[in-house]
Amino acid sequence: MTADVKKTVYKGVDLHCQTNNTEHHTSEISVDRLIVRRGQPFTLTLKLTQCFNPDLYPLNIVAMTGKHPSDVRGTMSFFSVPDRVQGSPSAKAVWKIALHKSSTPLTGLLNLTITPPADTPIGEYLMYVTHRDEKMLLATPVVLFNPWCPDDWVFLSDGEQRQEYVMNEQGIIYQGSGSYISPMNWDYGQFEDNMVDICLKMLDMNNKHLNDPADDVSARCNPIYVSRVVSAMVNCNDDRGVLLGRWEGSFCDGVPPFQWNGSHAILKQWINTDCSPVKYGQCWVFAGVMCSVMRLLGIPCRVVTNFESAHDNNSNLIIDVYHADYGVREKESPDSIWNFHVWVEGWMRRPDLAKDGKYDGWQVLDPTPQEKSDGVYCCGPASVTGILNGDTDLKYDVPFVFAEVNADCIDWLIKADGSKVNILSDTKRVGQNISTKSVGSNKRMDITNSYKYREGSEKERSVFKYAVTRLSPNVKPVESGPIKVNDEITPDCITPLPQVSIRFEEVSKPMNGRDVSLKLVLGTVGNAARPLSINISVQAMRHNGSPAVTIQTEVKKETLQPGRDLSIPILVPFLAYNKHMVKCESMKVSVMVTDKQKPNNIYLAAQDIVLLNPPISITVSRKPLSLCLSIYHLSSDFVQVSVTLVKSCYYSLDVGPSLNFHVWVEGWMRRPDLAKDGKYDGWQVLDPTPQEKSDGVYCCGPASVTGILNGDTDLKYDVPFVFAEVNADCIDWLIKADGSKVNILSDTKRVGQNISTKSVGSNKRMDITNSYKYREGSEKERSVFKYAVTRLSPNVKPVESGPIKVNDEITPDCITPLPQVSIRFEEVSKPMNGRDVSLKLVLGTVGNAARPLSINISVQAMRHNGSPAVTIQTEVKKETLQPGRDLSIPILVPFLAYNKHMVKCESMKVSVMVTDKQKPNNIYLAAQDIVLLNPPISITVSSPTRLNCEASGEVVFMNPVDETLKDCTLTLTGSGLLKEEIVKTFPDLKPNNRIHVKFFFVPNKIGDKTLVANFDCSTFRHIKGSCSVNVRL
Repeated sequence: MTADVKKTVYKGVDLHCQTNNTEHHTSEISVDRLIVRRGQPFTLTLKLTQCFNPDLYPLNIVAMTGKHPSDVRGTMSFFSVPDRVQGSPSAKAVWKIALHKSSTPLTGLLNLTITPPADTPIGEYLMYVTHRDEKMLLATPVVLFNPWCPDDWVFLSDGEQRQEYVMNEQGIIYQGSGSYISPMNWDYGQFEDNMVDICLKMLDMNNKHLNDPADDVSARCNPIYVSRVVSAMVNCNDDRGVLLGRWEGSFCDGVPPFQWNGSHAILKQWINTDCSPVKYGQCWVFAGVMCSVMRLLGIPCRVVTNFESAHDNNSNLIIDVYHADYGVREKESPDSIWNFHVWVEGWMRRPDLAKDGKYDGWQVLDPTPQEKSDGVYCCGPASVTGILNGDTDLKYDVPFVFAEVNADCIDWLIKADGSKVNILSDTKRVGQNISTKSVGSNKRMDITNSYKYREGSEKERSVFKYAVTRLSPNVKPVESGPIKVNDEITPDCITPLPQVSIRFEEVSKPMNGRDVSLKLVLGTVGNAARPLSINISVQAMRHNGSPAVTIQTEVKKETLQPGRDLSIPILVPFLAYNKHMVKCESMKVSVMVTDKQKPNNIYLAAQDIVLLNPPISITVSRKPLSLCLSIYHLSSDFVQVSVTLVKSCYYSLDVGPSLNFHVWVEGWMRRPDLAKDGKYDGWQVLDPTPQEKSDGVYCCGPASVTGILNGDTDLKYDVPFVFAEVNADCIDWLIKADGSKVNILSDTKRVGQNISTKSVGSNKRMDITNSYKYREGSEKERSVFKYAVTRLSPNVKPVESGPIKVNDEITPDCITPLPQVSIRFEEVSKPMNGRDVSLKLVLGTVGNAARPLSINISVQAMRHNGSPAVTIQTEVKKETLQPGRDLSIPILVPFLAYNKHMVKCESMKVSVMVTDKQKPNNIYLAAQDIVLLNPPISITVSSPTRLNCEASGEVVFMNPVDETLKDCTLTLTGSGLLKEEIVKTFPDLKPNNRIHVKFFFVPNKIGDKTLVANFDCSTFRHIKGSCSVNVRL
C-alpha cells in the first residue's frame, strides 16, 4: 500500500526584491537579492494553499543570523501574526510584523510588512516561517545600516551628503604636499558584483569573530564596533586582512600602490584567493578600500588627506626631529612627519563618549597599520569634535590622531660630542590643508578647522596645553615658558622671533626632468652685520617623511648686512637627483644657519619640494596670452628639450612638446550665460583630463565650439585653453652654444589637425576641424587668430604684416616666408611594428645655385604627451643640393634598433635639421611623426548571437618577428557580453607561430555590443582587435 503524500501548506513566496531594494536604496547593489536597511519596513507576499485563520493557525516567523543565534544577544528574533509570541524579557533587537490590509486571508494571499529594528545586527539572515506545524525557509535577507533612519546611529539628515557619502561610487583622494596638492580619482565601486559577500566575509574573518563568533555577530548592531573591525581587516598585519603594505623596496611580486585606481579589483582579488593579502597598499589605498566597505555596509564615509601629518611614536604630542651638523635629518628619529597621510571619516553617534551627543558626527578611522590599538593594528573611531577640543583621554586613539594634526615640533642639533641643542620649536608645521572631496562636486574642501582652531591663536594653544594635561593628568599647564612632559620639552605657546629670518623662493616650478632652482633669502632685524655659516642639504624623502638618501650638501660662508636681504641660489641638477627620486615622493631642502659671532645661535628652515610631472605643471603668470608654441633645439646634438605654451591671462603651462593626440568630449546645450540670442548654443568642449585648473578645480569647459571658431577668447569657460589646443602658432628656436636662440621655423599650421569624431549611424570617421577653425592659412583664419590675441590682451593691437609682439615674445606672422630649401618625407612602406621602418627624406631648392648642406637626422621614441623618451639613433650627412633636382636621402630605422625603446612609447619622431654651409645662419627644420601599426589580431564571433544563449568566438594572432615573444597575455572584454573579463596566459610564442583561442560567453544585454581582444607580451604592448556583435532576443 502506497503512503499518502502530505500536501504542503505553502504555495510560494514573492520577495519583491526590486521594489524593496529600491525603497531601501540598495537597488544599485542588486534587484535579484533581498537587501534591506534596518529600521525600515519591507514587504513580502506569502501564498498559502489554504485560507488563513490566524486564531486557529497563527503564522510564526523567526529571523536569525550567525552560527549561534540568541534572542538575548539580538541575533535571533521571534514574531508572529497575530502577535502572540512570548519572547524573553531580556530579548534584544525584536523584529516586528504586520498583515497588510491588501491581504486576502480567505484565499491564502498574505502581504506581510516586516521591520527589523534600527539596532539589529547587520548581516545575512535566515527567516523561517511555521504554519500548521510545517516549517519553510521564507527568505535570506541581508540587513545593512540605515543612514536614512533617524533611529539608526548612522543617521545622516542631509540628503545631498547621503548621496555623496553613501551612494557615490566615484571619489577623489588628495596627494602631494601642503604646497603641491594634487587630486587622484578613485573608483570606490561599493555596489559592484559580489561586494555584499566580500564585505560580510571581511567581518567573518576578523579575529574577534574567530575567537567568539556569538559575541562578534551580536556586536554588529553597533557601527562603532563594526567600523573598528573594518579598520583592522583592511590591513593584514595581525589577521587575514585585505592589503599588505609596503613603503619601500621592490613591488615586483605584486601591484605597486600607485597603480591601483579603485577598490573592487583589490577586494575581488582578496576573496578569489581564499582571503590571501593583496600586494601592495599604502595609506591612500587602505583608505580607499575602507571607504568602499563602509559605504556598502551603510555607514556614511569620506576619505580625508592630512598634509604634513605627524606620527607621534611615543604619545607625548611632540615630534622630535634630529639633525647632524650639516642640517641633514638623522634617520634614527622615532617620530616622523609624512608629506601626507590619508584616512577615512565615518559618520555615527557616540553615546559611549557622551549621552548629550557632544561627540556625535564624523569619526576618524585609519586602516593603515601604524600603531596597535588595544593590541590590534587599527585606529579609531576617534571623534573629530574630541580632537578639535583636545579631549585626549577619549577612546579610541584620540591622542594619536590629535598628534597627527596638531603635534608640536622640536628640531634638535646633534653635536659631535652627542649632546643635543634645541634649534627650532615649531607649533604650526603639523596638520596643513586637511582635505576631502566636496559634496556634489569635484572641488577640494578644506576641513582643517574641524580638527583644530586657527594655528597660533590663543584658543589653539590653550587646547594644546589642555590636551597635554588630559593625556598626563599629573602635568599642569603653565602660563609661560616650556611645558615638560616626561622630561621632554614642548615649545611655548609663542616661539620667539629669530634674529635671522629664513625663507625660500621658487625660481621656477620644480619639474621632474629639469634642474630644480630656488633661492634662499636671509634677513636680519638687528643693526649689525652678521658673519654666517650656512649649511645646505638636499635629501630625497619617502612618503612617510623619512629620508632615503642625501642628494647633495653645501657649506657657504656669507655676511648678512643689516637692512638688506642676502639671496643665495640653490640648484639641484637633474643628473644629481634623478636616480634617487625614482622611488621617492619629494625632496627636502634643509638649511642650518650658524651665527659665527654667537655659535649657540642656530637657525633652521626646510622646504619640501614635490616634483611636478609633465603635462600638469602650472605656474602663475601675469603675462597676457601668447597663442604661440615655442620649441627649443640644442645645436650640439639636436635633441628637442622643451616646449612652453603660454595659454591664459594668468596661467602658464609647461607641457613639453605638443601631444600627438588629445581626446575630449563635446556636450550639446544652450548657453544663455554667454549670449541671449543663442549665438553660442550647440556643441561645447568638456575635457576631464587633468591638465590645468579652471576656477581652482581640475576641469575644463564647457567651452563653446562657436566661440572657439570665432576666437572669442574672453568667454568662459576655458575658451583660450581650447583655442590654443586647436589653433596655437608654433615657433622653433635653435639654442646655440653661447645660450643665444635663433628662430629657425615659424609654423601656423602644425597645431590642430584632423579633428575627428564618430559619424552618426556608422563607424566612419567624421572630420569636424572646420567647426573649430577656418581653413588653415586663409585670410579668415589668420584674422581670427589675431582677434583671439587681442580679445585675450585688449592692449595688444593686431598688425597687418610682420610678427605680433606680446610681452616681448614673438608670434609668427600670418604667412611664413617660403624657405629656400624645401623638406618633405615620403613613406617607402607602411611603418609596421616588428619590421624595419623605411622612409625617404627629399630636399629641394628654388634657387639657381648648388648648396652644400649639413644634414642632421635624429630618431626619437616619443611618449604620448609628446615628450621624448630616448634617442634611438642619430646621423649626420654632408650632401650638395643641386638646383632644379631633388635630393633623396633614405632613412632606415631597424627593428632591432627601436624595439626595446618602443615597448612603452607611443610613436617615433624623425627630426631633420639642415644647415646651409655657405650661410650657417640659414637653418631649416622638419619633423615626421611615425606611429607604428601593430601586427593584426583577428577576433570573430559565431552568429547569430542571442540573449542568455551561449555563443562562441575565436582569436588568432601570429608572431611576425624573428624573436620569441615572452610573457604573452590575452584579455577579452565586452560590456553586455562578458560578465567578467577573460584573461589567458600563454607559453612563449616562437617566430611565425600563432595562437588560436576559442572562447564561450553568454550575452546578458541586447543590442549592438563590442568585443575587444588585447594581446600583450614582452615585445608588443596592447595589440587590440575588436568585432561588433548584435545580440537579439
